[in-house]
Amino acid sequence: MLKWAFIDAYRKSSASYAKLRQATGEPDPFRIQYRDQLRKLIFTIIVSGFPRAAAGTAIGATATTIVENDQTRFIEAAQTELLALHEGNFARYHVTPLQFKTWKNCNYPMKQAGAFKGGATMPVPELPIPFANVCIARSIELKLANLVNQQYENSTIPVVNKAGSTMV
Repeated sequence: MLKWAFIDAYRKSSASYAKLRQATGEPDPFRIQYRDQLRKLIFTIIVSGFPRAAAGTAIGATATTIVENDQTRFIEAAQTELLALHEGNFARYHVTPLQFKTWKNCNYPMKQAGAFKGGATMPVPELPIPFANVCIARSIELKLANLVNQQYENSTIPVVNKAGSTMV
């Protein structure tokens, strides 16, 4: 009796595995072949702070190290991976959450840097600025905001809000 229960469970399990395997499909041999290059490329783009728009240069440079027949497909695969990058899958590229967050924030600059306590804000320049300068400016801006907030909490300096009135 136990033997037949085991055989029945095995058949059901193997049938569901076959359906699951058929639904997911076979792995892409191209992506398997160039898995390490793609991983290193995406890691370099994120850690170096390339914006998504300028990442094509790094992708193209890496593609020149690959066999000519596979270069266009490699570029497409790298661009697809980069566009599909989000909070749920960045770990596969061995990127820390802080590195990904910094890269993501630099790729989506805000019009306003965020309000300080008391309503004061620091606008981000609307002029076209090279990417590295924007990231540096945003980093300095956030440090400045933290400093102002700390000093505002301690009431050591006056803070001017949007309307121009001084708050103590």
